[in-house]
Amino acid sequence: MRHTRIGPPSLVAGSLTDYDHSVQSAAEERILEIPDDQIQVFDADFISDERLASIESCTERDFPDGVFSFLDVGGGNGGFTDRLLARFPQSQGTVLDNARVLLDRNVPSSRKTLVHGSVEDMETIFGEQRFDVVFFNFSLHHFVVPSYRTTRSFQRRALVASRNLLTPRGRVSVVENLCDGYVPGLSGFLVFFLTSNKIIAPVVRRLGANTAGVGVCFRDRHSWRAEMERAGFRVEHFEPEFYPNSLSRMKQILLLIRDIRGGNFWLAPSA
Repeated sequence: MRHTRIGPPSLVAGSLTDYDHSVQSAAEERILEIPDDQIQVFDADFISDERLASIESCTERDFPDGVFSFLDVGGGNGGFTDRLLARFPQSQGTVLDNARVLLDRNVPSSRKTLVHGSVEDMETIFGEQRFDVVFFNFSLHHFVVPSYRTTRSFQRRALVASRNLLTPRGRVSVVENLCDGYVPGLSGFLVFFLTSNKIIAPVVRRLGANTAGVGVCFRDRHSWRAEMERAGFRVEHFEPEFYPNSLSRMKQILLLIRDIRGGNFWLAPSA
């Protein structure tokens, strides 16, 4: 018989805990999970040295003693968490991911806790536990549910949930793609529609979309900032990142994309 955990699990440093979310409201939206055969591409650490330096700078400013706890949402194989733990030897990290195949590739550490669960359940999973920093490293755009409107709302709810898990001195770090189009919001919608449509998924996958059939929801910088403010945050630091655009000129034209780059938002609760 399968054991169903309704309350939060007991989290032990250095261990992997499974959270069973089989008990849920029938009306509750759940994130569309990327199949294992597609998720292999995410077995990587996408935080460059430049991005890490920006994050470290903000962390050192707000936690000068280096003693803090953090949650890496969608942390996958734990590469980012391992680097942060090495940089701040008195810190404690937790990796939350819904892909067991990626969590299994984590390097064990007595200062790292692994949780197999999904962002929808964050507040239930961690209960009264609080974190000094919550990280979303290129993960918000993967929080996709069937409709575009609901997906945008879900991204905001994820930010609200992270705010509720913070200590009084807590911060949230968001590293995201900034997809700026010629018409505000249209490029993000086109990308969502094409990547989430299951009928055309084989074609979209052949064109290079690793989330074909599941979907991805990019936003422009102004939309991300507005969503963060609606979720109850103020942006204390923003650092744009310039890197070569991986899209061909033809794809940019078809998707009405003017520019794609990365950006790091360092957030504090506004109240």
